[in-house]
Amino acid sequence: MSSVRLLRRTLAIAVSATALLVLTGCGFGAQTNQSYDAAVGSNERGGEIKVLNALYVDNADGTATFSATLLNKDTGAHVLEAVTATSGDGSPITATLAAPVELEPQVPYTPGTNGDIMLTGAFAAGGFVKTTLTFEGAEPVTIDAPVVARNAAYEGVATKKTDAPKTDAATG
Repeated sequence: MSSVRLLRRTLAIAVSATALLVLTGCGFGAQTNQSYDAAVGSNERGGEIKVLNALYVDNADGTATFSATLLNKDTGAHVLEAVTATSGDGSPITATLAAPVELEPQVPYTPGTNGDIMLTGAFAAGGFVKTTLTFEGAEPVTIDAPVVARNAAYEGVATKKTDAPKTDAATG
């Protein structure tokens, strides 16, 4: 075999190997090509009850509505029995749970759509409220939930307990 042929063959193999390594990271619809909008709320996924996208929507009247998704990942039902809240400086804020709520396994519960958990007191949009949810048969969940100003994104979140559910339940 001539040295020119050997050189061409070696060069072709080298170029092919390099192209293979470079192109293995390419593809259509790769995760790096997709936008990601982080949610405003906080998440707590540690125990039997998962709390997802927890936040308070300020109602501009001294109250705020708790908006989140609670998900019971256990095999049996658990009852949400109480809610307590403190401000960022540790002072208590009045938190009201309209009534105990049974959380069935694997069924999401969104208290914001009906205003089931309300705050009354001194808090401001932009701050955080330390919230503890107490359950029958499950460990309590404590989460620092941000307070956000009410805007069009939160129109599905009730402003008071007597509000009927809005059309977009996914925001509650």
